[in-house]
Amino acid sequence: MTTAREKARVTRLRRRLREQAEAVLRKMPPTVPTPPTDEVKNIVHELRVHQAELEMQNEELRCAQLDLENSRDRFARLYDFAPVGYLTLDAGSVIHEANLTAARLLGLDRRALVRKKFSSLVAGKSQDDFYRHFQQVFAHADRQHCELQLRLADGTTFSARLESVVEPAVSGQPARCLTTLTDVTAQRRAESALRESQAQLTGIIRSARDAIVTVDSQQRIVLCNEAAERMFGHPPGGLLDQPLDWLIPENLREEYARHLREFGSPGPRNRQTATLGNVFGRRSDGTTFPVEASISQIEVNGRKFFTVILRDITERVRADEALRIEKEFSENLVATAPVIVLVQDPAGRIVRFNRYLEELSGHRLEDVQGRDWFATFLAPGDRRRIRRVFANTLQSRAPVRRSISPILTKDGRLREIEWFNATLKAAAGTTGGVLAIGLDVTEQLKAEATLHRNEAELNDFFHESPLGLLWVGPDGRILRANRAFAELVEGADKEIGGRLVGEFYVDPAEAAATLELLASRKTLRNHRARLRHADGILRHVLIDANALWEKRKMRHSRWFVRDITARVALEGELVQISEFEQQRIGRELHDSLGQHLHALYFLAMLMAKDLAAESSSHAAEAARLSQLLEESLQMTRSLSHGLQPVTPVPEGLMAALREFAARIRGTYRIDCRFQCRNPVLVENTLAANHLFRIAQEAVNNALKHARPTRIRVVLAAANGKIVLGIRDNGTGIRLPTGHATGAGLRIMQHRADSIDSSLVVQKRPGCGTEVVCTVPATVLQRSNFAK
Repeated sequence: MTTAREKARVTRLRRRLREQAEAVLRKMPPTVPTPPTDEVKNIVHELRVHQAELEMQNEELRCAQLDLENSRDRFARLYDFAPVGYLTLDAGSVIHEANLTAARLLGLDRRALVRKKFSSLVAGKSQDDFYRHFQQVFAHADRQHCELQLRLADGTTFSARLESVVEPAVSGQPARCLTTLTDVTAQRRAESALRESQAQLTGIIRSARDAIVTVDSQQRIVLCNEAAERMFGHPPGGLLDQPLDWLIPENLREEYARHLREFGSPGPRNRQTATLGNVFGRRSDGTTFPVEASISQIEVNGRKFFTVILRDITERVRADEALRIEKEFSENLVATAPVIVLVQDPAGRIVRFNRYLEELSGHRLEDVQGRDWFATFLAPGDRRRIRRVFANTLQSRAPVRRSISPILTKDGRLREIEWFNATLKAAAGTTGGVLAIGLDVTEQLKAEATLHRNEAELNDFFHESPLGLLWVGPDGRILRANRAFAELVEGADKEIGGRLVGEFYVDPAEAAATLELLASRKTLRNHRARLRHADGILRHVLIDANALWEKRKMRHSRWFVRDITARVALEGELVQISEFEQQRIGRELHDSLGQHLHALYFLAMLMAKDLAAESSSHAAEAARLSQLLEESLQMTRSLSHGLQPVTPVPEGLMAALREFAARIRGTYRIDCRFQCRNPVLVENTLAANHLFRIAQEAVNNALKHARPTRIRVVLAAANGKIVLGIRDNGTGIRLPTGHATGAGLRIMQHRADSIDSSLVVQKRPGCGTEVVCTVPATVLQRSNFAK
C-alpha cells in the first residue's frame, strides 16, 4: 500500500514538474491565436503545459535509460572480470550463463561452455560429491558449498570450490542454481606443504638423536623431545613445566643459570646462538654424564625462549680414550691387515710391506728390503708399464690413484692386484715415496669374466625368446624390447625402443591403467590387453608384469607378453556356438515340447471335466494332472525365454533386463530394480544379447559371492555411448590383479571385447561391487556385427 509520505512526495514532484513546464511555456512563442473566450484559452494553456511536461518526462526517461545502460555495462564488466567464476545452472546441471573467469578456469570458450552439462567437467572421483551438493542446493534455501576435482579439456584436473544457492523461479521459469567457482589448487598445495613441513619438523624433533629442550625466561621447561627424556631418564611428559635445574648437577646449577642470564641479556653480548662446549648433565637417578651443548634463543610476543641441544658424549669420551689405546696397536693392525700394504721410496725400492704380501708372494721382507720392487715382483713384460704408472703417481696431485697390475710370486704364479697408490710427503713438502694398498682380485676378475659371458647369454636369450619381452620406464617409454614383441606390433626389423608403449594399444587408456597398477607396486598376472599391429591387425595378448624398485623409486617395469589372438578367436566361436545352441534349444522347447505339453494339458483338462460330470472318484486326480501339466507348460516357457531372453526388436534389451530384474526380485526376495530414464534402442540383436548376458553374469556373481540386499541394473545413453551398469551393496567380490581370471568374469570380458566395449569391474567406495560396460552407440545400431 502507498503510504501518506509517498503520496506527499508524488504530489510535490508533480507540482515542481508543472511549475517547470509553465516556465518553459512562458518562454515559448504563442502558436495559437488568442481564443475569443476564456474557457478555450484555459484549455489550450493546459494542453501546452501537459505537452511540456511530457517532453520533460521523455528527456528524463532518456537520461535514466542511458544511466541504466552504463550501469549494466559496468556490471557486465565486473561480472566477466570478477576474480571468481560465475555460473548459472538448471536442475540438470546444464550451464546457461558463465562469465569469462569461469570459462578461463574450465579451459573452454564461453560459447562452448554454455549449454554444456557441468557434471561432464567434474572428475570421476568427484561425481558423487557434486551430485550430493546439487541435491542439497535445490533441497535447501541457504547457501551450499563443496570442493571438487574438475577436469580440463587436456585431461588435467584442478581443485575448485563451489558455492551455490537457488535462484527463485520467476514468471513461471524453473528455478536455477547460481554458482561461484574458485580455483583452490594453490591454496590446497600450500596447506599440504604447510602440514608436511609441520609434520617434518615434528618428525625431526621426535626422531632426533640429540636431546632438544626449550625453556622460558624463568628457566622452566616448555618443550622437550623423546631423546631428552631418554637421555635424562624421565618418563614421557615428565619434564614439561619443570625447572631446568632437574637436568643440571647441583654443584653446577648456579654457574649454568648465570650463563643463561648473560646469554639472554640485551646488549652487544646478546647472540642468537652459542656453543656451551662440553658440560655435564644429571639423570633422574642422580648420575652425571658429559654432554656437548649449544644454545639458541627466540623471542615470541615479547617472551624469550631458549633452546638447548644436547648430545651425550659419554661414548665419545670413551672413544678418545680408546683411540689412545688403538694407536698402540696400529702397527699390529697394518701387519695383520688382509690386504697388501707396501711402502716404496721415490726410486721404487722396497721400504716395507706387511705379512699379507709375504704370504701371498712367498718373499720375506728381510730378504728383499731395499731391492727394486719392479725387478723383484713384476714379470719382465709389465715392468716398463708399471714404472710409468709409478712415476705418474709421484708427479700427480690426486690423493689416490687406482690401477690393476699383476705381481709375480716366488713360485712363478701371477696374481692380479688392484692397487690404490698415494704419495707420501716428506719434510719441506718433498715426496717421500709411495704408499700402495693392494687387493688380490684374481678370483674377482675371473668371476667378472664369467658374469660378462652370462650376461651375453642372457641377452641372447632375451632377444631370441618366443615370448614378447620388454622393459618399460616409469614414463611409459619402452627401454628395451626383444624381437618377438617387435614382430607382434611392428616387425622384427623395426626399432621400437624409446617409443611410448601406449602407441601400440588399441585404447591408450588401457596402457595408462596398466602403468598405474605397476606404479602402485601391483604385480600383473594374465592381464588381458589389445594391441594393434602396424598393418592394422588386432592382437589379443596376456601380460605378466612387475616393477623393479630401488630406494622406493621404480626403475622400470618388466613385461612378458603372450599372443592369445587365436585363443580369443576360439573363445568367441565357443560363445557364438553356445548362444546358437541356447537359441536352438529355446526354440525346440517352445515349438516342440511346449506344443506337446499344451496338447496334453488340453486333453487332461477335458478328461477332468468329463470325470467331474460323471461324478467319478478320479475327477480330483485328473484335475491335479491338469494342474501339473499347466505348471510344466509354464516352466517350459520360462526355460525357453531364459535361453532366448532378448527379443529381436530395438526395445528387446530394455524389456529383457526389466523382466530379469523382476524375476530376481521375486525369486531371491531382494530389492532388484531396472532403471532406464530414457528409452535405449538397440538394433543389433547380437550386441543386445551380449549386454544382457553381462548383466546376468554380474547379478549372479553378486548373489553368489556378495550377499547383497539391493541391486540396480542401469541402462543409459549419453555422449554417443551406451552404458550398462550393475551396482550392489554387498560385501564385494575379491578381484584379482589386472583382468579377471575366473571363467564367468573372463567370458564377460570376452563379450565386452566382442562388441568393441570397455568393461570395468571394481569395488564401490564403502561396500559393494560395480560392473560398468561402455559401448559406442554406433556398434549397437549396426544390423550385423562380427568381431
